[in-house]
Amino acid sequence: MSAEIISTIAEAGALALIAFALWCLHQRLRALETPSSKPDGRRPAIATAVAFPMSSIRRNVFGGTQSAFAQIAGVTQATVSRWERGELEPSREEMARIRSAAHERGIAWDDRWFFEPAPAAAQAVAS
Repeated sequence: MSAEIISTIAEAGALALIAFALWCLHQRLRALETPSSKPDGRRPAIATAVAFPMSSIRRNVFGGTQSAFAQIAGVTQATVSRWERGELEPSREEMARIRSAAHERGIAWDDRWFFEPAPAAAQAVAS
């Protein structure tokens, strides 16, 4: 094959990869914009975790229910639910309580988790 043909094929492959990445991003954004993308009205877990990190903190770091997480943060279960849906953000005091609870449980904490999803293995690090 000539160098020109190889170059053309490589460019087409790169464009296909970019198109696929854009399609994936579009699907995630579309899932977030859809009020009820599941029959019961809930958003997919991946979309929720990406959009609203408090859900991933509760699930991946503490591994408990909304009620248990509410006790940790000193709020109601309804407040945790609002955090997870992106309707409300935790105050600095509430974030400080969550951080302290993680340290008390021996969990290696990272404040970035308040703004981006916590890794699924975060709880395992503490064990």
